[in-house]
Amino acid sequence: MEDSCGLVAFEVDGSSVRVRDTLHEEALTLHAGRDVDPQPALTDLFVAPVDAAVSFRTDGLRVGAHTGAIVRDGAGEHIGGFSEDWVDHPRGTYVVDVSGPVKLYVRIPDTELSGGYETTEHAGGRLHLDFDGTRTVTVGARSLHERPEARITVPDDPTALAEAFSYLGSSIKEFSPERSWPTLRGYPPAIRRGDELRIPDALSKPQNGVTVRVPATYAALYEVAPLAFYLGADIETGERPELRLENGYVEPLETPTERLAERADALLGRVLLLDSLVRVGGYFSNVRHVYDDIAGDLPFYPPELYDASLSAQLMEYLEVSPSLLDPHVPERPLRATLRDDPADAELIPHLLNDLASVSVDRGGERSAAGAGGGSTARDALAVGRTNRPVSSGETLLVPGAYEAGLDRSPREVPDGEVLFVADGEHAAEWRRVRNAVTAELDPPVSTGDLLVDPTREALAAALGDGYDFVCCLLPAVDGGVACADGVLSPDEVDAVDAWGLLLAGPGAPDVSAALCDRGVVTALATADRPTPTIARRLLRCLVRGHGFAEAARFVGDREIGDHWIVGAQPRPVFRREGGSVPIRVSVESEAPDSYRVSVWAHFVRENRIGSVTALYDDVTPDAFQLTGSDVTQPVPCSAEKVVELLRDPDYIVRLDGEPYHGEPEPTSEFVRESARNRLDDEARR
Repeated sequence: MEDSCGLVAFEVDGSSVRVRDTLHEEALTLHAGRDVDPQPALTDLFVAPVDAAVSFRTDGLRVGAHTGAIVRDGAGEHIGGFSEDWVDHPRGTYVVDVSGPVKLYVRIPDTELSGGYETTEHAGGRLHLDFDGTRTVTVGARSLHERPEARITVPDDPTALAEAFSYLGSSIKEFSPERSWPTLRGYPPAIRRGDELRIPDALSKPQNGVTVRVPATYAALYEVAPLAFYLGADIETGERPELRLENGYVEPLETPTERLAERADALLGRVLLLDSLVRVGGYFSNVRHVYDDIAGDLPFYPPELYDASLSAQLMEYLEVSPSLLDPHVPERPLRATLRDDPADAELIPHLLNDLASVSVDRGGERSAAGAGGGSTARDALAVGRTNRPVSSGETLLVPGAYEAGLDRSPREVPDGEVLFVADGEHAAEWRRVRNAVTAELDPPVSTGDLLVDPTREALAAALGDGYDFVCCLLPAVDGGVACADGVLSPDEVDAVDAWGLLLAGPGAPDVSAALCDRGVVTALATADRPTPTIARRLLRCLVRGHGFAEAARFVGDREIGDHWIVGAQPRPVFRREGGSVPIRVSVESEAPDSYRVSVWAHFVRENRIGSVTALYDDVTPDAFQLTGSDVTQPVPCSAEKVVELLRDPDYIVRLDGEPYHGEPEPTSEFVRESARNRLDDEARR
């Protein structure tokens, strides 16, 4: 039996209910102790949005492979988790919140609940849930919606594109402040160029009473797209850029001091931040650092705005001084500069999924979102462009790389495989690097054989062999890669299975871009072949779950030399085990034994902008921070605690502004010497 509800399908086989995400063709299975007969159920039974729900009777469940599970009470408040040590909860109504290939909420009414894992969760254990009798459980499921549900075809006409963009917000599950959670936004519909406008019947415009009016130009439409998407606004064409609310209020989107890109970007950042504060009155009231910092200075009490209309919320938001909000607005994952050209329309849904900042290069005048005062993108993780040439350290955005990333995900570090490709002259030193991958890196990754002096056919085959990261040290020249029998052109490569690629040489950016159109998701192109030391340092960052932009920034521009990220951004090369969030820690010395720690969480699939994360540590408070926010912990720590941070394989760490790469051995004296040097430098200034 199968009960399909669009994005989610429930497939029943005796005592098993397989919950399938139809977009991704991935599933999570629930096993009951008896045959079950699921019936459609009300989705309103759940606090958080679900795409579909079913109910059936059972006295217990076993939850198949997943990444995490917690217990909430009937109102949605988090009350505990699960481990190998079983936990017992007194009689009540519970919702077991399960994260995995599909998002599940299992609601069990009026029961005593016991639960625990067979083995440790990440080792493949299964979660057992026992009730004190037979109960009618209701299972709600939500697609992760990490790829477009539909495709809109658009002719080369800005007016038609404005109409198409009005439907991009159809992927957002609800237009309350909860849309600031990335899991509730969904991947916008894809855009394809064609002869006429075709919008699938399954899509509908959000009806929020918000309209964005802009001139009928590609530049204006691209620059306003992230704000319009997030607000679910209807886009109209008109002379002046404006945000129009259903109560008649009009907010200019261009001023004498702010261009459209700057103004729209700044508004989006502030609305996102304020939504994340107002949502404490909604599904999950995570205690947050920034709430304590600014909530008392707002002209409204955030939870009281939760149930207001979007127009009413925006009216209140627009009254808040930018000077209060801007220091706390989260960093954006990417600042993208597009061409004033219909060809870049297909990239827009991918950028919106990440809530990237967007500006347009108007004939050589590179308008930069984030260049104006108070813009949220001024400290974006990465800068990307679709127009060439791209400056060193920036990203060449390739739509094909985003498409390649829709069909697969980076593998977890323990299962990842790295292939080194080198010429005979340098084979010995790169063999040592390959061996260091497993000997030095924590967590380790697997390695394939070192490929030395390959022919064109051998290298083309290796690129399709399923390695997660190919570190190719052969020179990129003459539009291809120099092999033993000539230059391998990307045209000779049918498909590339590698998620990440490193390529060196004067032609590396263009060759990497061509290989992104054949399957590479993210690449690092360097003008010169990196030294073995630099390669090891890059790998240390990559296996901790960071992407090329963050890894290159951490290792240092001077050490790497001229380099470019090519493809999709931001995308990590590897996933951390269990989907845990990559962390960058910065330590600043205040005194020889007093150190201030700040924490930044990387943008990954499980932690896109709008998410919160918390570092559970004895020097950090029990509070969450928005992804993209660099939060300084209120309590300084000792040198011994800094040594623990330097040794922790989960983090990359800067000590007094300098990246720590594992050498020398971290000791308290090493940390105190860093403090003395910093304090002496400050005293001399």
